[in-house]
Amino acid sequence: MTRISVELVPRSFDHLREECAAISSAFPSLDTLNIPDIMRIPIRSWEACRFTTDYFPNSIPHLRAIDFNLESSQTILEVVEGFREVLIVSGDPPHDFSRRVYSTKATDVIKFLKSKRSDLKVYAAIDPYRSGIQQELEYTTRKLDSGADGFFTQPFFSIELMSVFADLLQGVEVFWGISPVIGERSRNYWETTNRAIFPSHYDFTHEGNQEFGRRALDFADRNDSNIYFMPIRMKAIDYLSGIIPTT
Repeated sequence: MTRISVELVPRSFDHLREECAAISSAFPSLDTLNIPDIMRIPIRSWEACRFTTDYFPNSIPHLRAIDFNLESSQTILEVVEGFREVLIVSGDPPHDFSRRVYSTKATDVIKFLKSKRSDLKVYAAIDPYRSGIQQELEYTTRKLDSGADGFFTQPFFSIELMSVFADLLQGVEVFWGISPVIGERSRNYWETTNRAIFPSHYDFTHEGNQEFGRRALDFADRNDSNIYFMPIRMKAIDYLSGIIPTT
C-alpha cells in the first residue's frame, strides 16, 4: 500500500499545531509527516517530530550529517531515541558559521545508526539533478551498502524522469518527492538553486500542479512505491485537497 507523507516546515509550534490539526482532519488516511532541519529556523526537526506525534503516528525527522560528530555518538543517539524512521541528508554548511559543523558524511551516519539501532529505519536522499544519473546512482549504491533502507527524493516534475529512476531502483523503497511550482519566479528558483528540469508541457498554474500531483500519486500506486508532498509557499490544505482523497 502506498504511503503518503507531507513535508512541513516547523516555523513555530503554534503554526505546526494549526497545520497538523487541519491536515489530519481533512485527510484521515494520511498518517505520515516528514520535517526538514532548516538552519534559519530555531526548532530542530526532531523537536518538531516529537510534537507532531500527537496528530500523526509517523513523523520522520531529517538529520543533517554535518551537524553530528560521531565520536561523540551519544548526541545523535539521543536525537533518534523514540523514533522508528529517520532521513539522513548531507546538509549544507552555514554561510555565517553560526552553527558548528563536521566533516561527517551521510554514509557515515547511516552506517553508524544501523550498527547502533538495527530496529531504526534509515532513509537517505536522492537528488536527480545533483549530477548525472550514473553518478547519482553510484552514490545511491554507496548509501545502500552503508545500510540505507530506502530513499526520499528531491521533487520531481516529470513522470518520464521518475520512470527512468524507478526502473533503475527496482526493489528499493522510495518516497517520490512532489512540490508545487507556480509562476515564473518559483520556476526560476528551482532551476537556478536546485538545477531542476521541467518538461516543456509542465503547467505552472495551481490546477496544473494539482493535476501533476494526482498523476504522480497514481505513478506511486502503480509502482508499489511511496510519495511525499512538499507544499512550499502555499497552504497544505489548498494544495492537497485536489490530490489526496479526503476519505
